[in-house]
Amino acid sequence: MMMTKAEKALKIARRVLTVRKNIVSQAMRQSNRRTIDRMQLRTRSAICHQRVAEAEARVRRLRPPTRIDPVKQLEDRKSKIMAQVEMEAEIRFATEQKLRELAGQAAMDRATFIKQVKRELPKELWEEVIDDYDRRAYESRGGEVL
Repeated sequence: MMMTKAEKALKIARRVLTVRKNIVSQAMRQSNRRTIDRMQLRTRSAICHQRVAEAEARVRRLRPPTRIDPVKQLEDRKSKIMAQVEMEAEIRFATEQKLRELAGQAAMDRATFIKQVKRELPKELWEEVIDDYDRRAYESRGGEVL
């Protein structure tokens, strides 16, 4: 049975709508995942800082008063600063790793989407649909580029 032009257009429009719905839902899932990961990282960081502060306070209370040695005081200060710098570097490294993973996943999702578009839609719609996907993905991240 031959399809009319209107029926073909409706069929293509349904496909485009389905693809766009998939785009939005994927973007929202990724955005929600990133938000949850950020909040968990902040919570863990705050917990670690609190535990370190509590441990330092306990140590100070239990330590007997001693004579202040300026050299030792400087060394202690240096070691505390270095420990803090190392901890912050580890947190930054973990955050960067997670962002790299998210960027990689976003690139894989985009490539999969483009393959799907090229497989299911006519060539004249490819550019428009892909541009729309990129725009929606960019907007769903709040203008943040991965």
